[in-house]
Amino acid sequence: MADPRRWRVGDVSITAVLEVSWPLQLSWMIVDASDDAVRDLPWVRDGGWVSDAGEMTIAVQMFVVESRGRRIVVDTCAGNGKRRTGVVSIFDQLAGDLDARVGTAGFPFDTIDTVVCTHLHFDHVGWNTRFDGDRWQPSFRGARYVFSAADLAHWSQRGDEMHAGAFDDSVQPVIDAGLVEAVEPPYTLTSEVRLVPTPGHTPGHSSVWISSQGNEAVITGDMVHHPVQLARPSWRDISDVDHERAASTRRAFVDQVAGAGVLVLGTHFPAPTAGTVQPERGDLRFVVSSS
Repeated sequence: MADPRRWRVGDVSITAVLEVSWPLQLSWMIVDASDDAVRDLPWVRDGGWVSDAGEMTIAVQMFVVESRGRRIVVDTCAGNGKRRTGVVSIFDQLAGDLDARVGTAGFPFDTIDTVVCTHLHFDHVGWNTRFDGDRWQPSFRGARYVFSAADLAHWSQRGDEMHAGAFDDSVQPVIDAGLVEAVEPPYTLTSEVRLVPTPGHTPGHSSVWISSQGNEAVITGDMVHHPVQLARPSWRDISDVDHERAASTRRAFVDQVAGAGVLVLGTHFPAPTAGTVQPERGDLRFVVSSS
């Protein structure tokens, strides 16, 4: 399915543009997702969400939400020219054209008025800034950057090999530019779009909830990395900071959306990306929705 991908949720438009994707073992990311365990969920393999070799595809993509005259970017991917020696090698000094393709999709960066990062990991903040030959400068010069106060507090004080550099080159420069609004979700962006707290992956992780004309959708961020977690929310995700809290958050989310027709857009789900959680013979499955 070619980019851009678009969905309508009542009066709200959602567009997704892919930066990169790559394969990895499902059981490496979701440590309880052994081959035997996944066999109990035949839709996972039948739907192509995991290969016969046990590989998933993980996507890094940017969403643009249009609501009430606002253009809201949700998660800014990995970004170009960032030194990322402690992470997946494809992200080290990445030189992609996501900015151009998002512009071609109808959203030049200078037309964006709000940037939301569901959390402050490197693959969700990278295009916050671009290098001007001298220093990292905000990419979205006319936008307010909305970050969770809890995530700002966490990542400003805690360094680790994977994410510390991202704070320095992709978060601190927009703080220094006076463009950051630190919020404590739930937080309203428009009458149709709000941030809801979904902690566990990081302390201040949030998801983006959309409600319009009786229709609902959610952009998950890293509350889930793979559709299998919507059927098995207790399965451990290797990248969650707090495994127990993350599992509790997923269970509450699944209880809320299962059978309710809520469109779930997985931030790391490859195309077709979006679907609903449906009860099926005493279990749950992720059913793909067309864009």
